Amino acid sequence: MQLEKDCLPEPGQDAWPIGKRAAFFTFFLSCTFLLLDFIDRQVLAALFPYLKQDMGLSDTQLGLLVSVVNVSIAVLTLPTGYLIDRWSRKYMMGIMTFVWSLATGACAFAGGFGHLFAARFFVGAGEAGYVPAAQSLIAASFPRKYRSTALSTFVTCASIGSPLGLLIGAFIAEHWGWRHAFGVVAIPGMLAAFLCIRIKDFTVRRACKAENEEQKAAVSSRGESWGNIVLSILRTPSCLLAFLAIAANQMFTGVMINWGASYFNREAGMDPARAGALAAVVLVGLGVGHVGFGMFMDWMRSRGIVRTLSCIALACLSCFVMEAAAFGLCTPGSAVQVFLFAAGLCMAGGILPMGYTVTADLTPAHQRGTAVALLTVFQNLLGFGLGPLLVGMLSDNFGLGTSMMLFTGVEFAVALCCIGIRASYTRDFERMEKVVVEF
Repeated sequence: MQLEKDCLPEPGQDAWPIGKRAAFFTFFLSCTFLLLDFIDRQVLAALFPYLKQDMGLSDTQLGLLVSVVNVSIAVLTLPTGYLIDRWSRKYMMGIMTFVWSLATGACAFAGGFGHLFAARFFVGAGEAGYVPAAQSLIAASFPRKYRSTALSTFVTCASIGSPLGLLIGAFIAEHWGWRHAFGVVAIPGMLAAFLCIRIKDFTVRRACKAENEEQKAAVSSRGESWGNIVLSILRTPSCLLAFLAIAANQMFTGVMINWGASYFNREAGMDPARAGALAAVVLVGLGVGHVGFGMFMDWMRSRGIVRTLSCIALACLSCFVMEAAAFGLCTPGSAVQVFLFAAGLCMAGGILPMGYTVTADLTPAHQRGTAVALLTVFQNLLGFGLGPLLVGMLSDNFGLGTSMMLFTGVEFAVALCCIGIRASYTRDFERMEKVVVEF
């Protein structure tokens, strides 16, 4: 879709499009849903011993119950993202939240592995459509100068929901049984989904100075083919580099999230409980990085996106140095190693806010659902899906510590992607179709 020559940049970049109250209602409800999302997703891990005992499931089957969620998200996020842009963001968000909550509750009535597998698939199906809708609404509801902070805080809710899912699941299963754990965590999402009716959705139009109403006609994705929209996003160099940066970064962070406890258990000789607690402490650095860098990007925005991206690239290089030193020079499980692990993950925490912000900045509002869906595909297939699997395969031949240390090198590749975005961002922003958001 070509922009007319007399079209102007999107006005009111620092104004609140719908007012603070409505914007924060959308924001807090979206954060609540993401918190519930990861509680529902991670509660399963706390129930592994009970499922193994009651249903006789193998470790392979338990692993499949985890991986099917990521596969479902990767497969379904693009079509649901396009539907979000074509129809309604708030109704899709409510429907998807209800779907994954209902699927989580269905796990409580499972009679065997097949039932659990099917229910977990629909958990992923709901999560596939929720995140693109929520991020699209948040990006449109907040002024650009607060966008990075809002999106990074939203992402941090996943880091809070994951350990909460483990704690809640273990407590309920111990006192009332594993089936009740699935049921209890499913109820809040099914009830809260109806609050989406109160969210203000938006439409967009071209930002033109002409008085001709035909030039100010509403813009939507309904007249555009899905393939053309996807290709348009992928042909934007800054967006593609942001997707690759997030995928590479999630490879490494996914390795630390999934293999951290095993590393302390095997390499430092710690018991499983202490190893898990120490791994949780390390992951705090990642959450701090998400929020801290989001606020930092908004503070730096007035000084120019080029300087901001340079700082993010330096942070990635710092992560590479600290994590490599932690694996190669420190005693496993020592205080110095734990500090370097956490500090390195804090530096890596800037990539998600950067990627989401660049995607929101360089994608017209009526295409952001599809853009975030594309980002989610990269994140789940190439990042979370591939990294932990490759480390497991390498570990069988070279040992877990060596395999994890090799993956610190991907942060160097992430820094190169940031440098590439730095070079192409301004040109891509000037070429982007400018639209006005109307609630």
